Amino acid sequence: MPIYEYVCKECDSITETLVGINERPKKVECEECGSKDTERKVSTFAMGQGPTNEFRKQHDEARREMEMRSDLKETYGVEKVSILPNSEGKGFKETYNDIKDRGSMIKDQMQTQSAINQKKTKKKQRKWMEGALKRTPQRRIEMADRKKKEAFEKRAIKPLT
Repeated sequence: MPIYEYVCKECDSITETLVGINERPKKVECEECGSKDTERKVSTFAMGQGPTNEFRKQHDEARREMEMRSDLKETYGVEKVSILPNSEGKGFKETYNDIKDRGSMIKDQMQTQSAINQKKTKKKQRKWMEGALKRTPQRRIEMADRKKKEAFEKRAIKPLT
């Protein structure tokens, strides 16, 4: 009788089920959360001494966590996820799901901040360009001539009207 492994789509836990040769594989209820939303996993078999089921579970959990971290990095730009000590018993999976639930909001905030930063940069560039135009030799000469003319007009005698 073959042993089939099923992965829960809700909590990512693995459930093993013994299936008879003449039986068709069926949907299995998750042992962890009770969900019927499971999928049969292609699994390996071992002869003699091989990795234990607990070792495989730990290995699969670590692999899934790495996949989740890369998904967060690619999709939302989240570089590092740290579980805080006062996070009320939340593990990485719960934190990942929170980020996914609030992900669009976070992404919108990041895009808004990026747009604000771009506007600030353009404003700074415009201001610098205006200053650069003021500093060109021809512009400097024109400014000096204008100042001389204004000073002369201040000193000039104005007729009484």
